[in-house]
This record gives sequence, structure tokens and C-alpha cells, in this order.
Amino acid sequence: MKKVMYVVIVLLVLLIGFSFYAHYTKEKNPVKEYVTIKFDTDEGSEIPDKKIEKGEKLGTLDTPKKAGYNFLYWTFNDEKVDENYVVNNDITLKATYEEITLSNENYTIAFNTNGGTEIKNQIIRKGEKVVKPEDPVKKGYIFIGWTYKYNPYDFNTPVTSDLALVAEYKLDNSNDKKPPVLTLKGKAEITLKLGTIFEEPGYTAIDDYDGDITNKVVKTGEVDSSKVGEYTITYTVEDEKGNSISKTRIVKYVEE
Repeated sequence: MKKVMYVVIVLLVLLIGFSFYAHYTKEKNPVKEYVTIKFDTDEGSEIPDKKIEKGEKLGTLDTPKKAGYNFLYWTFNDEKVDENYVVNNDITLKATYEEITLSNENYTIAFNTNGGTEIKNQIIRKGEKVVKPEDPVKKGYIFIGWTYKYNPYDFNTPVTSDLALVAEYKLDNSNDKKPPVLTLKGKAEITLKLGTIFEEPGYTAIDDYDGDITNKVVKTGEVDSSKVGEYTITYTVEDEKGNSISKTRIVKYVEE
């Protein structure tokens, strides 16, 4: 009987010890839970979701940009929240803005899309930067970028005056299978006396998508004005789509 009691007591001690160890381990290494913060920017620039550990503070949050408005703060259930707000569940924060009122310190940025999709004007405070809009879409063309006074516009430039930005495009050459038009100026066959220096008459290359690509013409072949013979000069040009064309010019040197 005493032996049975001894076994029971040992088992109870082991059970109590195991329970204590399990509780201690759980308290020391709790399972981490995470919550998701979503952002409703009210037509402002998008902000990706943020995940934090449950019970932690919001921490530093990104600031959305909205043309014509200044961001003020984030709200949850119509209550203002800051980086010290403790999050215990998935939440969606909503951006609050104030409209920029016109004054001598504000400037209007107009976007001329040149036949592309319309883009609204922006009101920017002096010294701030233009918010780069979505690229305009124009059928049959590919958008290249925005220009100001015929030069590419740098969106990192602080605004100090009203601006009119213009969209620049190039023809969409996705279906381009036609080579450029290569034209040789002068005769295709030229005869010269020995010792006469050959002077290139010139050439042009025009592509229906890329425009004037004369500077892309590659000329190969040489002439020797000291030797009688027939020399071939080859002119080759290729457009952006890879369509190419070549032409040749014959230069003959003969004795007097």
C-alpha cells in the first residue's frame, strides 16, 4: 500500500512540474499574432498594406499625395489616430486632407496631353513639387514623357511659377514591318580620274515610325584614288523595330 502511495505521489509531483514548465514556456515564448492595416487614401496616391504584431503601436505611416490637397492625418472610425495608436485587430485608416486655396504662394500646373486622355490641373504650393500623374493614353502612340519648353521635365524640381507641361509621344511601332526609305544623293555610279578625291554626295533615311534616322546610316567600303578599279560603298540603316535596308554606290577610277 505504501508503495502505491509513493508512486501516486511521484506522479502528482511530475504532473505538477510538467504543468508549471508548460505554463512557464508559454509565457516566455508566446505565439505571435499579426494584424493588417489598410489605407483608404480617398483618391490619393496608393499606400500598401502594413502588417504589425497585435497589440503594437501603428508606428510611422506613409503620407499619401493628392493633387490640390494637403494631407492632414489618418482616422479610424472618424477618430484621429497617430503613430502611438495601439492596434489589436485588422483596421482600415482613412486619409484626411485640406483643400489648397489659391493665393500668391500657389501655382497652377496644367497638363497638355496632346490628344491623350485628359489630366486635371494641379494646384501646388510655392517650393513644393509637382505630383507626377498617370501616363496619358493616346491611340496609336506610346507615351514618352512630359516636357516643359521642349525639354524633359524633372518632377524633383520645386515649383516657383505656373507651368504648362506637354505630353510627348512616339508612334506605336508594334506592327511595323516596313523598312526605312534610304535615298542616295547624287549618282549610284560615279566615274573619277585617278588622283581625284571622292567626295560623298550624301544620303537620307526616313522611317514611317521613327522619322528622320539619317544619323543611323552605317557606311562601309573604301576607295583608293591611286589605283584603277571599281569600288563599292554600302549604306545600311535599321529602324527601332529591326527593319533594315541597304543600298550601294559604285565608284570607278580610270586613267586619264
